[in-house]
Amino acid sequence: MKLQSVLKQLLAILFVATSLSSFAQDKVYRDADGNWISHEEFDSYIYWGKYLSPIPSFHDNKKAFKKFYRNYKKNKSEGIQLLKADEDVLQLKMEESLKRLKVENNLGKELPNFIATDLEGNTYNISELKGKVLVFNYWYTGCLPCLTEVPALNRLVKKYQDNKDVVFISFAPDSLDELKEHLKEASFLYPTVQFSEELRLLMKLNAYPTNVVIDRDGKYVFQTNGVGFGCVSFIDKAIQKAL
Repeated sequence: MKLQSVLKQLLAILFVATSLSSFAQDKVYRDADGNWISHEEFDSYIYWGKYLSPIPSFHDNKKAFKKFYRNYKKNKSEGIQLLKADEDVLQLKMEESLKRLKVENNLGKELPNFIATDLEGNTYNISELKGKVLVFNYWYTGCLPCLTEVPALNRLVKKYQDNKDVVFISFAPDSLDELKEHLKEASFLYPTVQFSEELRLLMKLNAYPTNVVIDRDGKYVFQTNGVGFGCVSFIDKAIQKAL
């Protein structure tokens, strides 16, 4: 029975991987008005909570996901179009998503002091950043959910690029060579620090992607694990509240 269970899980993973590979091709996604957009733009609209995705969650409803994928294969020329919704529907979806993503065990706790240097040689001394709002993202190059939220996170950085009181830093455990090679091809506007095991233990981090906001007093005021509807909008609201 155990072998059958493992094989079943592997087949499910293979099905999802094949499906996502198909969805990642050009001329697949449309915005809410029917215009062709990139996969990154499609995800960004969802992560900012602007429109709904018609793609069912494989985790929540495997049958619905498989049915959607089979229908998509039969009608590829129509693409996958974002869905408009009333504000109250979007708000309810946001509330459900936040309930699933939020982590509360660190809220109100003080961020440990540490000194870190990013790939460009800039040094961040946490004790000297008191009085600023810190926005952290924890990711790694092999984490698909981490990578899908990057375009939406880049928009967030651009929104606050003229505000010197907001400091963005990302942390990734990959080797320096792996990070530099990856970032040559995939722009990420958060400065990136190589995430050492010592620092990971200090931060008590066990999930990727994780997003954190630290207020001017150096305390945790926001933390989420994973991605989902409105996940970047949640970070934005936490930043505004902390300023």
